[in-house]
Amino acid sequence: MSTQVTMPPTPNRLGASAAAAPREPRVIPSWWRDTSIVVAWGLGLFVVALWVTNGGIAGLTSTSGVLDESGRLTGLIASYLLLLQVLLMARVPFVEQAFGQDGLTRLHRWVGFSSFTLMLAHIALITLGYAADAHQSIWGQIVDFTLTYPAMLLALAGTVALCLVVMTRHVG
Repeated sequence: MSTQVTMPPTPNRLGASAAAAPREPRVIPSWWRDTSIVVAWGLGLFVVALWVTNGGIAGLTSTSGVLDESGRLTGLIASYLLLLQVLLMARVPFVEQAFGQDGLTRLHRWVGFSSFTLMLAHIALITLGYAADAHQSIWGQIVDFTLTYPAMLLALAGTVALCLVVMTRHVG
């Protein structure tokens, strides 16, 4: 049994309300919503499958390996969710008609906090894993990352910017 979502009529080109010009409301098939959900989950599973096929599970042989691979996986999923956030607010007609702007905004917020939490987990797990591999302190590893790894200062700046965005959105 297929349910359908009815969208309210929209104003015409000249700005007159839809009540002035009677029109049939657009009927949005429910399978649009279902399809977009399946595609989003499928792409997330594809990201995890890429991690597995590139040796993700094989690296789970030691404590530092578990930390490293867990950090890599959380980073991949966080990145995917950040891209999904952009798609949710991109006003793609197929997606917007299926969920409505209010529904997309709620999803955007939930996906945003999820991706932010996974990004923080990525940073912590990678730092702990690399520190365990190098037999050094966490602070020593952070300094090593910042000074010797390419583009790490840029990643640090991006992380600080994203933290500020999340803090302002959480407060407001």
